[in-house]
Amino acid sequence: MPTLIIAIGGGARTAAQPFVNEGFHVREIDVAGSSVSQVPIERRYEVGDGELHLSAEQRDRLVQVAQESEAVALLVSAGGHTGSRLAIEVGEELHAHAIPFSLHTTLPLAFEGFAREKAAADLIHKVKDTATEIHMFPLDALMARLPEEAEETALMELAATKLRDSVRAALEL
Repeated sequence: MPTLIIAIGGGARTAAQPFVNEGFHVREIDVAGSSVSQVPIERRYEVGDGELHLSAEQRDRLVQVAQESEAVALLVSAGGHTGSRLAIEVGEELHAHAIPFSLHTTLPLAFEGFAREKAAADLIHKVKDTATEIHMFPLDALMARLPEEAEETALMELAATKLRDSVRAALEL
């Protein structure tokens, strides 16, 4: 049985790419549509606000692939609309079908503002009782480990490495 890695959000896509290269079963869910897999999302409008949701067909396919997998890891760039909101929906769907999963997520930088911090906190709160384990990597703490002159790409590379290492450890890869 394959290991399933579900990547949600741009940073998670970056972290998941080496798993794709190594032949792991990776599903990406991203609003940009530049998918590693065939599980894109759809945009649906409710009460005048743009909310991102999986269609019924996408949910069914995701559940089918997850049920056929030995282990499931949810890789997320939390803090944005894509990462946090969709990760909650995916986590709830996996839980509804009794599919165990681990959550591996970055947390937004403090200067990104309250809305992003709240979105990340909502994600953690909603999946804390359903994920088998949660691994969080605050970007502020990671940034503090880098030299002051380091560019943003160095932070993103460090975050991607931390997420990958976390998945490997949790899934014993």
